[in-house]
Amino acid sequence: MKFGGSILSSKEDLQRIAMLVKERREKEEICAVVSALKGVTDLLIQASEEAINGDTSIKKFLANLREMHLGLILGLEKKEARIEATKKLNEKLAILEKALYGINYLGELSERSKAVIYTFGERLSAILLEGYLVDAGLDTCLVEANEVIVTDSCFSTASPDMKKTAGKAKELGKMLKENTVVVTGYLAADEAGIITCLGRGGS
Repeated sequence: MKFGGSILSSKEDLQRIAMLVKERREKEEICAVVSALKGVTDLLIQASEEAINGDTSIKKFLANLREMHLGLILGLEKKEARIEATKKLNEKLAILEKALYGINYLGELSERSKAVIYTFGERLSAILLEGYLVDAGLDTCLVEANEVIVTDSCFSTASPDMKKTAGKAKELGKMLKENTVVVTGYLAADEAGIITCLGRGGS
């Protein structure tokens, strides 16, 4: 199942998706692939470009991004789910912060850096969906697609190697027998494990 950013914009949206997945999970194995929240990828692109010229906007951008996602995390009913999702959100934002300041320090936005930053939207939204599935009572695990999808090294417009990906996907198949699996869209990695992205709409 694939969920686009336009239907991941509110607590009610995420609860509806969780109920849909729960109903389907009673009959079949479910792998839920998520896009970034609506508009987030564009914000990441803008932030990475602005970081080249100065660092004054980085903290404000990160605060806004955190608020956007934390607002949805606070909609979770189970305290444990809220705590775990908030922890994961903060960990991811700390990595993103380092990447943006790295661009500022170097004064350069490489294709490799683009791939890292542009895919953060999916990594953050996956945390949200995982939390709402847990809230709905489902055994759930989150898999970042760079652990599964192998691509070439065209970092920001990568193409998957289907043969190598198929081998890794077997492990995902094993997980599906016991869990509902949330997978990030857009994100992948080359053979060296370096983050790549599949191009806009490439989920």
